[in-house]
Amino acid sequence: MYDAGLPFNCINYKTFDKFIEAVGQYGPGMKPRSYHEVRVTHLKKEVKKIGKIVEEHRVEWNKFECSIMMNKWTARNEKIVINVLVNSPRGSIFLVSYVASNSSTDATKMYNLFAKTIEKIGKENVVQVVTNNASENVSAVKMMQENRYAKEVAGKETAKILISPSFWNDVIRALKVGGPLIRALRMVDVERNSPMGYLYEAMDRAKETIKVSFEGGNMRKFLRLLIEGDQINSIDHAAGHILNPGLFYKNNRDGTLDSKVWVGYHKCIEKLVPDVAMVDQIGGEFGKYTQANGLFGLHAAIRARDIRSPYISL
Repeated sequence: MYDAGLPFNCINYKTFDKFIEAVGQYGPGMKPRSYHEVRVTHLKKEVKKIGKIVEEHRVEWNKFECSIMMNKWTARNEKIVINVLVNSPRGSIFLVSYVASNSSTDATKMYNLFAKTIEKIGKENVVQVVTNNASENVSAVKMMQENRYAKEVAGKETAKILISPSFWNDVIRALKVGGPLIRALRMVDVERNSPMGYLYEAMDRAKETIKVSFEGGNMRKFLRLLIEGDQINSIDHAAGHILNPGLFYKNNRDGTLDSKVWVGYHKCIEKLVPDVAMVDQIGGEFGKYTQANGLFGLHAAIRARDIRSPYISL
């Protein structure tokens, strides 16, 4: 004991009695554990054992709540040590120890230490924090009370917003706008279809759905921005719409093909094909497409209009 510098009060531990008894029962010739066994093997087993005990206490904290007890003292090397214990109906147990300096025990850092410990245990399980009345601890407690009050005020404001009709009216408006747009994006999923041939039709349907949802007048500003923003690639999308047989023939037959789509198609051709002679040749061939002549009129081509997605890259 004297050679190893063990504290005198170690003989008061029950485990010390068990140690002496075990050595006596073994008798002469008992070999001590190696340095590695004591430092690694048995230490890991002891840590695992203590962890199991802490978990058993934690079950009680969840059931019956608990109190946090903090004790700050100065060690022989003049380092400040803060021990954290947790007390519950099951008893008190050591949780963790922090080594700190004078500069790290001011009110703000003590507040952070309190908050960290409470979060570790679960704030719903903590009834109180017990410590001495040092000035930094008193200030830290006041900070916790102020923070709690601020959260309660913020919570009340949030609740006030959530129960207000205006908030849910805004949510409904957002869903009315977002729903059709999301469906439009799903329709042109590039993993299934070439989006160029479908985007114009999809966006047009989305705009109409939004207009109907808002009864034509409540979202005029938004619709104007949506329509203006859609002009970025509108001539390409218009050309894609025209060159998509599944949409073109149906719209052309029903008379629902907007003149803007035709204008967009021709502007796209002029942009992509600078050769006037080639533009004229495309116009001549395009007549066969619009009238479904030649290959476009075959039964196989007609059936393919609705079952195959055209690949269009402009």
